[in-house]
Amino acid sequence: MKHSYHKIFIGLLLITTVSGCRLEPEVAPDSTNTTDPPVTITAEYYIKGSLNSKAIAWQVTDGFTGWNTGTLGATSLDQGNVTGSLTGYIGDAKIFKPQIGFEFRTYQFIFGNDKPTYFNNFIKTGTWQLATVQNTALNKQFIVVTYTDAADKAYTSIGDQTGNSVTVISVTKIPAQIGTHEGLKIKLTAKCTLYPVAGTGTSITLKDVEATIWLEDLL
Repeated sequence: MKHSYHKIFIGLLLITTVSGCRLEPEVAPDSTNTTDPPVTITAEYYIKGSLNSKAIAWQVTDGFTGWNTGTLGATSLDQGNVTGSLTGYIGDAKIFKPQIGFEFRTYQFIFGNDKPTYFNNFIKTGTWQLATVQNTALNKQFIVVTYTDAADKAYTSIGDQTGNSVTVISVTKIPAQIGTHEGLKIKLTAKCTLYPVAGTGTSITLKDVEATIWLEDLL
């Protein structure tokens, strides 16, 4: 398993953390976006469904070819209050695009409190509301779905999501290993509309999604 971390400090304290997890041996093509998706999902971590009316089936392999799974963290610290979100993603193992992520918002706790307990209790099974605005309420469960295509065009689910939702089916604790914190294996289903982050262009749909992602405790 191989991981990488990047942190950026801005202003009072703003941390962006990236953790890439290399998991599950399985041979995958280098031309990750040109082959037809496999009929059977065999990997532990994957995402399958329909993206803009095209079937996808991204299975995590050895993390060096094909696809990988990882965690992005965005955290701020203000007078002892830790606030932020964690995104579990599956994306191209080499250049990280295309990539689909599920951002879990918005946590807030007091610095120095029991972070592992908070982390494990924040991610719950059931239906999560898709955030329709950028600023979401603290300690409320929202999800933002993100997508970056192979040409580096970014999309977000922030916007009208009438009739859409994300459902967390199961949450399994993953013990800490050398070089990683403890984490969660999250199985979910999803349907949403994705809007261009740049504000220009047409929206696309992500539907019939089933995915299992890895979310590391980067709080």
